[in-house]
Amino acid sequence: MPRGCLRIPIINHLHVAFEQPSSFIRYSASVVAVSQYVADHSESLGAPKCVIHNISDLQRFASGVSLRRELGYTDSDVIVAFLGQMIRVKGLEMFIDLATRIVDPHARFIIAGALRNTQGAYTEDEIKEVVGRDPRIRYLGFRTDVENLYATSDVIRHAVAVGGALCDGSVRGCRGRKTGSGHRNRWHGGDPARWGNRVIWSSATTSKEMTARVARLIEDRALRNRLGEAASQLARRSLAVRARATTLKTSTLP
Repeated sequence: MPRGCLRIPIINHLHVAFEQPSSFIRYSASVVAVSQYVADHSESLGAPKCVIHNISDLQRFASGVSLRRELGYTDSDVIVAFLGQMIRVKGLEMFIDLATRIVDPHARFIIAGALRNTQGAYTEDEIKEVVGRDPRIRYLGFRTDVENLYATSDVIRHAVAVGGALCDGSVRGCRGRKTGSGHRNRWHGGDPARWGNRVIWSSATTSKEMTARVARLIEDRALRNRLGEAASQLARRSLAVRARATTLKTSTLP
């Protein structure tokens, strides 16, 4: 009614995919999806759809401090991180399976995220069981210093149930600095991040393919650095608040 009678545009935001949304979505001036996956797998009943990724606090992630020494890791360790709530739909079991498949002696895996009292959530005992499948995997619990986890990790897998990008993931590389061990540039997997014409890590790949790609990232520091630098440039161009606001205005308003 507001759109038709008062000419006030209605914008609906989708954080997860909806194949059968409310019939009222048809009255939206635009449906904004958090990722391309959500847009492609959601029904808008004819309303136009666009993708606007979450905004990121670039300065916060640029100020992260490495916790390697505190956690007992060395510069030769390559840390792969899983960040997200401990809920089954987030793909934790896939990450655990990936970790157990990778045989690189330098590979280490950390998991951080809150235990939840909701449908599909892991219990504390269940987390201990899955983490205990490989001694290289550690659960750090819920952390508020996510920027420090970015500074600590070499490869980050965000726990996004629908395969969408949590854009904070590419922000940690925004300073583009490297130490002698190359730990400053990070690569984030979410919506397909591409190197050349090939997807390196995407929710659409099989477990075997994903394992092979992550194994390559662990082995190839130069590749991690290139992807991290590409991600940092993307973050500067498109993930800041001003850039997101401009996209929202041009993509959704008449």
